[in-house]
Amino acid sequence: MGNDASKPAGHHTLFWSLPPLHNHGLGNESGLDPDTKIWADNNDREQFIVAVSAVASRNGAVNFSDHHCKLIYARRQKTQSANGKQYKTNEGEMIATLVFMKNGIIEAKIEPTLGGKDKKSAFLAFRRDVEEQLNKLLQSVPGGGGAGQTEGERNTSNTEASGPSTASTEAPPAYEPGQNTGPSKA
Repeated sequence: MGNDASKPAGHHTLFWSLPPLHNHGLGNESGLDPDTKIWADNNDREQFIVAVSAVASRNGAVNFSDHHCKLIYARRQKTQSANGKQYKTNEGEMIATLVFMKNGIIEAKIEPTLGGKDKKSAFLAFRRDVEEQLNKLLQSVPGGGGAGQTEGERNTSNTEASGPSTASTEAPPAYEPGQNTGPSKA
């Protein structure tokens, strides 16, 4: 698995908590069906583990190296209004939550605002939420033009260097429910 000294704190427990590259049940604590494909390749999965570690630790400000991580799923009931009253419906959404436990007590969690209709779509919502949180974290880190620049100066210099932005604000197709999330097995 490479040099473990270069891995982020808690990497080992995150490694076993998140869905594996090939989900065949062996060592799989993710709760997903064996045929579910989440990752494009092992680098995709490794990058996500680093992203989760950065987000959970708030870029190293909080240490979770002595915690056990577990990906859990819960059903959140929807409420519906009728005649001015709130009613819980039988319908709900599945929420994927990564919890950080110490001595059996949940001390922290990463939980997305939105869920999905099943475990796969719930995990994809979780993945997207983590990646959005990572983007916010990265925006707070000085880079590109140096630590002395203001955000406006960085944005101006980045635009000048790369030209006008043509980046899409839409999610990649892998996050669309019912879409193929990786290369097909031919």
